[in-house]
Amino acid sequence: FILARRWTHDQAWTVHARFTHRAAFVAAAGLGAFVVTQAAELESVDGIVQRFFAATLLVWLTVTALRLHRINQTVSTS
Repeated sequence: FILARRWTHDQAWTVHARFTHRAAFVAAAGLGAFVVTQAAELESVDGIVQRFFAATLLVWLTVTALRLHRINQTVSTS
């Protein structure tokens, strides 16, 4: 959320800031669902909810890394 707030004011990062806000919301929902399934001892869905939460974070990390890599390539060739 901290980075997304800064990125919102930078026009080059506005789209990624929106993606970051949405990914954070989905990750928070996934974490909440994981905590609920743990507390309710719902072992049948526990693993899939955990993977959904982890996948959301990994997708955000990958997209952010690719964006930074692209920016680095642009700066290096200039």
